[in-house]
Amino acid sequence: LGGAALVLACRLLPRSWQDGATPAVPRGWRERWQRWAEGNPVQRAARRRHLLDQNPVLWLASRQGGQRLAIWLLVGLAVVVWIGISGVGRWQALSSTWLTGMAYGFSLVLTWGMKIGVAAHAAYAFAAARRSGAFELLLATPLTTQQIIRGHFQAVRSVWLGPALAVLGLNLLVGLSAVAMPLTVGTVFVMLGSVVASAYGSVRFLCDLLAVFWVASWFGLRDGKANAATIKTILYSQVLPGILLCVPGVIPDLIFIAWAHDRLRYGFRDAVQKPLDVRGEWVGTMAAKKPSSAP
Repeated sequence: LGGAALVLACRLLPRSWQDGATPAVPRGWRERWQRWAEGNPVQRAARRRHLLDQNPVLWLASRQGGQRLAIWLLVGLAVVVWIGISGVGRWQALSSTWLTGMAYGFSLVLTWGMKIGVAAHAAYAFAAARRSGAFELLLATPLTTQQIIRGHFQAVRSVWLGPALAVLGLNLLVGLSAVAMPLTVGTVFVMLGSVVASAYGSVRFLCDLLAVFWVASWFGLRDGKANAATIKTILYSQVLPGILLCVPGVIPDLIFIAWAHDRLRYGFRDAVQKPLDVRGEWVGTMAAKKPSSAP
């Protein structure tokens, strides 16, 4: 019996010492989501080559393509929620005052969510690159400061521009539906005023997005802390001007855009070379931990 086993082992060993074909393993939800959001590996490689040809920093900052699909899904969910709210309100025969209040409340939540999202995205991109040392490496290449900043701006724009325009269209629709009434001489002026107010709100919304991007980018670069940069951006550029300054919202936005853009353009190298606080911060994962002083 032992001899038979030895002969069998000698016969099977030359054929079984090499690795066989790996059986197919079901993909996890992360891989399925990536394939659904960004396409198959061939499509992803072609897209990344296209981004690399445009701007290396754009290629570096656009690695997470699933963000765009996630934001579009949230915008679609908001549309469904608004349709449901409007349908329930009309089914319950609520007054026009209630419908108008719900419309503007819904619009307020949607636009503020978009502004916070843009601020968080910009702050995290600059803070993460600052903490990882990516900016130091990029400054050692022939890339200019303007190209580095432009690459990050293009990356954020590629994710948020489409949803922002969709939110603008939804806000216009919400504003018009809130004042929908039979056409008469008086109601025409009411609807015209609503259109003008919605148009001004759209311009202000776009200026708000630009302001929070530039301010969050500067705070994220200077401090290297995404959460703190996001909070300071919303507080300084959106909340305090409305409380302390009784002026239209577009004017503070333009001031903040000019200030933050100037700081990024002329203070980028100085901010990168400045020693960074090593205390960690929660930004989805712990970015860094303070080294222990124990031997």
